[in-house]
Amino acid sequence: MGKRVREFGSDFNLCTDQKWLDSNSSFFNSEASHFFLSGRAALYALIEFGIKKHGWIKVYLPSFYCHEVTDYIKSLSIEIINYTYNPLNDIKVEVFDTGPSVIVKVDYFGFGISRNIHINQENTLVIEDLTHNLSGIKNSTSDYGFASLRKELPIPTGGLIFSNKNKELPKGSLNTVANDIAQRKLTAMHLKTMYLENKFSDKPFFRTLFLDAEVDFESSLANAINPELSNAIINGLNISKILKVKKDNLKLILDQLVVDENFTILNTYANLGFGLVLKAKTQKQRNNLKDYLIKNLIFPAILWPHQYEEIDVALENTILFIHSDFRYNKNQITQICQKINLFFNN
Repeated sequence: MGKRVREFGSDFNLCTDQKWLDSNSSFFNSEASHFFLSGRAALYALIEFGIKKHGWIKVYLPSFYCHEVTDYIKSLSIEIINYTYNPLNDIKVEVFDTGPSVIVKVDYFGFGISRNIHINQENTLVIEDLTHNLSGIKNSTSDYGFASLRKELPIPTGGLIFSNKNKELPKGSLNTVANDIAQRKLTAMHLKTMYLENKFSDKPFFRTLFLDAEVDFESSLANAINPELSNAIINGLNISKILKVKKDNLKLILDQLVVDENFTILNTYANLGFGLVLKAKTQKQRNNLKDYLIKNLIFPAILWPHQYEEIDVALENTILFIHSDFRYNKNQITQICQKINLFFNN
C-alpha cells in the first residue's frame, strides 16, 4: 500500500476507525426527537405538522439562509416571510403577528442564536436551526428544533427534529428513494475512504456519486424518515467525542493562525463554532484565498451561495469556511495553519 492521499475538507468519508465508534453512546434523546432523511425534509415535516396541529399560517425565515431549504418548503400551504437578518448585521428584529405562526432562528456557524430577534405574540412559536451546533441541542429552550446531521457527522443521510419541551412531533414514513440515496451516499463515502488510503484512484467517480445523491435530496421526499442504514451508523458513532475533537482543533487553529489586515477570523475562544470561518474585506481577496487553498488540496466551502438581499450577498461574497473536524489530528491542523499562514506572509 502506498502513502495516504493528503487532502482536507469536502465530503466526509466513511468512518471506520474504532476510536470514533461507540455503540453504547447515546447522544440524541430518542423520546424527544425523530430522524428524517435530511434537515430540509425534517423542517418540511415539522411545518406541515404545525399547519395541521397549531394552525400556522405564516413561517418567518431569515434572509441570510440556505435557500435550498426555503425552496423545499414552498409547496406547503403556508405564507413564507423572510425577515432581514444575517449574523454580521445583528440588527433588532421584531415579529408582530395576528395569527398563529412560527419563526425559524438560526445558529449561524455555531456561534449562537441571536438574542436580538423578538417575538411579540404569544401564538408565534419558535423553531431553532441547530445544523451548525449539534452540541446545542440538549440545551435548546425553543418549542421545536431541527438540524441536518450530515454537516457535522460522517453519515450518508440524516436530519433531526426535536422538542425539549416534549411537544408532539411528526413521525414521517418509509421511502424507497430515500433508501437508494443512503446507499449511494454510503458507497461514495466508502470509495472516498479507499481513495484516501491510496486503494482507489478514480476520484471523479465517487465525486459524481456524492453530487448526484445531493441533487436527489432536493426531491420531494418531505416526509421520508431516515433509512435504517444511516440510523445504524448514527447510533454507532461517539458523537460527543467527534464534536469535542473539533472544538480542540479550533482552539489549536486560533493559537496558530495569523491573518493579515484584509481578513478577520470570526471564531473566538468563547465561540469556537462549527469550523474555521474567515471574512475578507473584498470578494477578490476571498477568492484569492479560496483558489490558493484548493491548489494546496484544502477544500473550503461558501456558506451560503445564491443570497439575494444586498447585505447578505456582501456576506456570502466575503466569507470562507474551512473544515477543522475530527478527521484531522493536531499535526494535520498545524499543516493547514501553516499553509494558510504562508498565503498571508507572501
